[in-house]
This record gives sequence, C-alpha cells and structure tokens, in this order.
Amino acid sequence: MLAILICITLYGDKTNARAVGTFYNFNLQFNAAQNPSNNFILQNFTIHWNSSTGNLFITHLNNPSKILWQNLAGKGFCGAAQGNETITESRGSFTIVDAKSNITQTQTIESITLVNNQLTIKGQFLAAQNTNYTLSIYEESSNQLHFDLQTENINFNRLYLSYACETGEQFFGFGEQPSHLKGKQSSCISAGTRNWQR
Repeated sequence: MLAILICITLYGDKTNARAVGTFYNFNLQFNAAQNPSNNFILQNFTIHWNSSTGNLFITHLNNPSKILWQNLAGKGFCGAAQGNETITESRGSFTIVDAKSNITQTQTIESITLVNNQLTIKGQFLAAQNTNYTLSIYEESSNQLHFDLQTENINFNRLYLSYACETGEQFFGFGEQPSHLKGKQSSCISAGTRNWQR
C-alpha cells in the first residue's frame, strides 16, 4: 500500500525544470463511453475527469478556477514496478541500491466511482506481468487530500504517482538538507506499512 498525504500549495516562480534520473512516462488507456466526463464533489474538493482529453484534475471549493493537482493530459498518473533493494550501513550513513524490474508501461482506467466522499479509480497496470490497482482519494481535512494506491499483486512493491506541475513549483522537505526536487523522481523509504506522506 502506498499512502500519500498531499497538502496542496502552488508557488509562482518562473524557474525552468528538467527531469533528472529515471522518469517513467506511463501511457493511459480508458474507454470514454464507459468512463464519461464527470465532476466528483467530495466536501471541499472537486475531482474533475475529462474523458475527451484523459485529464484528471482537482480544484478546491474556495478557488474553483485554480487547478491544484492534475495529470498530464492523456498520460497515466500512477504505475508500479517490482523492486529489490540492497541497503548497506557504515557509521550511520546508508547506501541504497534499488534494482527494479517489470516497470509498468500503461495505466488503464476501468471505473471511476464516488462513494461516501471517497473517489475510487480502478484499473490495471500493464507490463510483462499485469496487475490490478485501486487508487482511492479522500479528504484528510478541509485543505488536505489523501491518496491511497494499492495493487493486487504484492510483488509490485514500488508504486509511482506522477503529475503535472507549474514551471516554478518547488518542493521542500525530506530532511534538513536543502532539497531541489523539481523535475526529479524522489524515492521515499518506509518501514513496515509502506506508507509515504508528504
């Protein structure tokens, strides 16, 4: 299970970003007749699905014209892989090597439903070995959304959330070291429950 808690804030800067490291570009497949465009109202957030462009985006009740989160139109916004990590420790420093295989190439959407203020997206991750997934989105508070991504196959132990961001958007945190994470893949290691919160 991958759980992501997002406090949504956008910054207005004109710095250009570039991808660093491995960027996984997931394809998106869906049947527009089976999943027509719709607006799913939680309590304070609205999740919009546009089936003509393959675009999922989120707005807040207080500023409905501002998009807080969205995928790249027509591109998958989550995926998975099978991974095997090797971790070595020396005097309090850790070296982590993560070997991944069977990285999914395509995300399908088979259903999008809203029940009890929770949006649930179900589909498959397609690769050499496929797996079903469920992405649940619900309000953690009036200004926070909780994303929970799970796969049926527990061998898929690396989960990805990919989304569009503004050119000047910046990410901070992940310890006390200055972090410039714009356009980069960030790995979060967790113990036990495989939860990741940001």
